[in-house]
Amino acid sequence: GIINESYSYINISQNGFKIKTKSGDCIPAFSPLMFGINTDKAAQCKIDLVSRSNFESMENDFGGSNIFMYNHSQALSLPSPEALMNYLNDTNVTYREILNRMGNLRMYVRCQDNFGNYNPTEYVIETCVKSGQDTTPPMITYTIPQNNGKLKNNQAILDVNIGVSEPANCKWSKQDKNYTSMENSFSCETDIDRETILGWNCNATLNNLTKGENIFYFRCLDQPWLAGTANESKRNANSQSFVYKQYVTDSPLVITKVSPNGTLKFGGAATSISFYLGV
Repeated sequence: GIINESYSYINISQNGFKIKTKSGDCIPAFSPLMFGINTDKAAQCKIDLVSRSNFESMENDFGGSNIFMYNHSQALSLPSPEALMNYLNDTNVTYREILNRMGNLRMYVRCQDNFGNYNPTEYVIETCVKSGQDTTPPMITYTIPQNNGKLKNNQAILDVNIGVSEPANCKWSKQDKNYTSMENSFSCETDIDRETILGWNCNATLNNLTKGENIFYFRCLDQPWLAGTANESKRNANSQSFVYKQYVTDSPLVITKVSPNGTLKFGGAATSISFYLGV
């Protein structure tokens, strides 16, 4: 039942299904993909990019969970052939081989009940990644702390973590500038295998916070493997900044009134008391 709005399940059978866009195309590279399966009894499920002989030898828990349940969901972001070629960095693997593999990607699934029974024939989920030049910039998927938050009085620095939809280099500034002109850099995970469920992580320490509203501007540049090469001009930067705001409170928290006050005396029976704090 679960799947991204822009995608569809097709060719559904007892042996598997395919995932395509609603227009019948392959999935764009580095686009978040959510899909799921249901089982007729509570089960653990595993998923693998390689066909294995049995349940135990399969590499990954479906959705990262080994809990016995009926509804299983998996989130992933599929890399571009160019990114995968750069990551493998193996002269024995050609770009054509990677392109063929990503053009017919097969994921093998087995599920096992709590008695150790699993489907001997793998359930196969097929999809493909759209080939061609990457023309879309990265997208910031989350921030920690959350945007538009409130910070304690006199806080001057803030450690920030952001998620990016694809491997990228990111920068920040207190002025809205283009990516190249921004003065400060995030430290980012850029390897394909460092993806989390919400993307690739970047972190930085924002400084010189002042009382009241503080506004920061974030921008990212994709395809970090092209840095310093003849194709560096093909990298895509955000044309608009992600605006990040944090509010530093103007004054410290002060308790101005406590009620009741003084010394309270009671008998032996249990008694409830309502307190009031004015701040």
